[in-house]
This record gives sequence, C-alpha cells and structure tokens, in this order.
Amino acid sequence: MRRCTHSDATNNPSAVECSLTESGFYAPTGSKRQTACPLGSYDPILKGEPDNATLEQCELCPAGKYAGETNQTECTVCTVGNWCSEGSSAPTPCGAGRVGMLEGLSSADQCEPCYAGSWCSAGMNIKCPKDTYGEKTGQANQGACQACPEFSESQPGSSSEMMCVCRKGYYSINDEPEPEVVLCAKCPTGALCDTSGSTIFTLQVLPGHFRYSNLSAEYANAPTTAKT
Repeated sequence: MRRCTHSDATNNPSAVECSLTESGFYAPTGSKRQTACPLGSYDPILKGEPDNATLEQCELCPAGKYAGETNQTECTVCTVGNWCSEGSSAPTPCGAGRVGMLEGLSSADQCEPCYAGSWCSAGMNIKCPKDTYGEKTGQANQGACQACPEFSESQPGSSSEMMCVCRKGYYSINDEPEPEVVLCAKCPTGALCDTSGSTIFTLQVLPGHFRYSNLSAEYANAPTTAKT
C-alpha cells in the first residue's frame, strides 16, 4: 500500500521523490516530515486499498477503544471497569457506585449499579468483607457493608442479614421456618453446636441427655436404669 508522502527537499520534480510515511505516522499534503499519530488516534492498515492509497490524517479510535501511546496502528479494547468514548487516550473509570463488568464499554451509561453484597470504586466490584452484608445496590464505599448480628458470621459478598449464620458454639433461637432477623444464643448444655449455622431445628443431643421437643432448647439428663 502506498502511504502519504513527505519531503524536506525543495523543487522536487514529482511525488516519487518524496518519502513514504511509516506505520503509525501521517503527513498532510506539503509536509516536510512525518508526524506520529497523536494519543487517542491510530493509523489503520487499509487492506484491499489500491497501491496509491494515501492517509493524510490519523483516525480517532472508535468508542469502546483507546490509544494510550502515539504512532499506533490499532486501538486497544477498553478494559473492564472502564468506558471509552471516541478518541479516548485512556480508559475512564465507571462512576462512584457503578461497575463495568465487560470489556469495550463505549459510554458511562453502560456501567451498571454496584451489586448488593458489594461496593464499587473506580469501576471495580469489591465484595463486602467476611462477617458483614450489604443489602443495597449502587454503594460507593465499604461503610455500606453492615456487621452481622452478635455471635453470627457470613461469607464475603453476602447480600442480606439472613445470610449471616450463628457461629460455632451458638445456635439460632428463631423458631420460624423463614425468620426475618438473626438471633443467636450460646449452645445449651446437653446440645451439640460444633459447626456454624446451627438452629433450634438442627440442634443435636449429646449422649446421656434428651430433649423435650424439637422446638425446645431445654435438655435434661436421660434417666438411668438402676442395676439390681
């Protein structure tokens, strides 16, 4: 492909005496020297064009891509967590409380609200830490993550209080199948709470004890049979 030409000589008899520009450079008509494509633009390699095709200026990177260096022959796809408008020289982070989960976003409108169970900074989704939860979307700082109720714990990224479960050695005293709050108490004598997540429905009875009912937290020593 013949590229646009330049020359610092005078009185050239024809364009044949001019130098062809290198890839990533351009030279408008009458140029003495080639110029590097500026940030945010590129020199496309035009396949299928005739040998005398010329390029007198670089093209802007399309929306969804950017060029962070000069004399580029192609643009880079906008990275995750960011968006890139036409002619971008660098990715622009999604705004506070928003996240960009895909590459190649072309406008701020394509950034999504931060998900429940997390908060977002510079377009990145950050999970609420262990033993906390976050019920709201679009949050912009870790302060949006609330601590689990007393004696309970949760996994990172938990999105509701009900994802907090009672710690080992404690159990949930809620006697409703679908409780709306988490209430934990110390494991009663005679019961076994050796894993997290124990509830009044799942309490195990230690040997030598019995439970009055499946909803009772009261345990008693099992009666013994006197030997004769």
